[in-house]
Amino acid sequence: MNKRMERDKKRLVKNLLHGATIIEGKVRLIQNFIFPDIPNKIMEEIDKMVLEREKERHENKDKS
Repeated sequence: MNKRMERDKKRLVKNLLHGATIIEGKVRLIQNFIFPDIPNKIMEEIDKMVLEREKERHENKDKS
């Protein structure tokens, strides 16, 4: 993942998992409680959303 995709992923995690914080590439804190693990399905969906957004950016860039 490039830097833009990483920032996009962090924003999505914060918006979708209210109060979440990413530390060392993993979601660690949710509203100041240590949260053991986010179900893989949720993180997979967030990754898919990030990839879709990146594809849209490339398509729009190619059109310009």
